[in-house]
Amino acid sequence: FGPDLKVQVLYHHSDADFREGYDVVRKFHPGVHFHQQHNLSSDITSSYFEIYLSSQGPADTFKADYLRLLDDGIAYTVHFMDDMVMTGEWGAVERR
Repeated sequence: FGPDLKVQVLYHHSDADFREGYDVVRKFHPGVHFHQQHNLSSDITSSYFEIYLSSQGPADTFKADYLRLLDDGIAYTVHFMDDMVMTGEWGAVERR
């Protein structure tokens, strides 16, 4: 990944085998920030998360964890799911 991209993965594993799978992927992609769902560091937050909490949103949900990972200092965010299939090349280039 290029220096202009901040890649974060919010994940959940249902058993030890899946946890080990994420450990393998983490080793292959040391520049990616992996965050286990419901186990984010308390210093990870965003204004989106604070707004969500102030509107009585529950703090222990996937949505809350996702909002915490949104970086207020980054202009664009792309969200991918684990069941998406992409073929060919893909890039993130701003066009004006």
